Amino acid sequence: TVNELWICDKGRFAHHFNSSPNRLTTPLVRKGDDLVEATWGEALALIAKEFGDIKAAHGADALGGIAGAHLTNEDLYVFQKLFREVIGTNNIDHRVGLSAALDDVTAFTVGVGTGTDLGHVGKGTTILNIGADLDQDAPILYLRVAGASVKRGAHVINAGGRRTKLDAQAQTTLRYRYGSAAHLALGLLASVVKQNLGNSDWIKSRTTGMADLEKALQSYTLDKVADITGIESEAIDAAAKAFAEADNGIIIFGLEAGNDPALKAALEALALVTGHAGKANNGLIAVLPHANSRGAVDMGVLPDRLPGYKPVETDAGLSAQEMLQGGQVKGLLIAAADPAADSDSYKQALEQLDFLVVQELFLTETAQMADV
Repeated sequence: TVNELWICDKGRFAHHFNSSPNRLTTPLVRKGDDLVEATWGEALALIAKEFGDIKAAHGADALGGIAGAHLTNEDLYVFQKLFREVIGTNNIDHRVGLSAALDDVTAFTVGVGTGTDLGHVGKGTTILNIGADLDQDAPILYLRVAGASVKRGAHVINAGGRRTKLDAQAQTTLRYRYGSAAHLALGLLASVVKQNLGNSDWIKSRTTGMADLEKALQSYTLDKVADITGIESEAIDAAAKAFAEADNGIIIFGLEAGNDPALKAALEALALVTGHAGKANNGLIAVLPHANSRGAVDMGVLPDRLPGYKPVETDAGLSAQEMLQGGQVKGLLIAAADPAADSDSYKQALEQLDFLVVQELFLTETAQMADV
């Protein structure tokens, strides 16, 4: 079975909202200061009229859409298609709430090799987890990693700024100072290079720029890394050796490591230099903030990318933060997101809109401000 007959606490207990008496079951439209029940026909006709009027008066780019990253791929795909093909704007985004920090879409483009099966990896595999509390952030992935260690003999290196549940199953724990995750990743990379642990055949046949990398790392001593991270240089060397010499290597990284392009670049280089890329049970896994953050990017819910990461052919649209700064957008559709609860400035920007449509299960702070 997919989850070995185990279900995480969130999956077991977090679905009861479905039968909540506070759940919205009919459209609501604003009449003065109140939201009153309306038919679907009335609500949709009002949205079409108001959005049409805004487009006629100010152009398509006066409209925008923000979708929550826990919606399904199907919903997200149709959402961006509505705005791009029907309304005619690239003002589309999903990066609000915890996703707001993810300003680099390329952070989502990492992956593991075809045929990877975390349910079967074990002895001979080293898993490096950096900046992700897997038990809380990705419980099924935690189950897989813990099982690989306890049941099948994989070597788990758990690196983070605080203690997490995975420490109990990890063979190696690296506790770095918050803000220094990228330095640790660079330290591991430097250690691999200086210990001559790189996969020379892979480097020669699959990579370029190795000489430049070696030169750049010459001044990056492990003593310097130890001072910055608080981790002894011997521990960094040992972790680098365990990862480099493994038959298979998987790197997992999460938001607690920070939204730092240097971190991702260092981890990518670590995977490439050690040859742990481009094959089954090797590569990088990004643990993202919401249930379908990866899907939101895959489906093109971004102002500058179409589905499949293809760049937009026209001018890029506004990001969620730009749409919520006020003034540029007159009408907004927000689906399954609550920016009003995130920031007073966002709330003030929403108050300035000519027309606000919210799709939501409950009357969130943002939904209470909606016209429909």
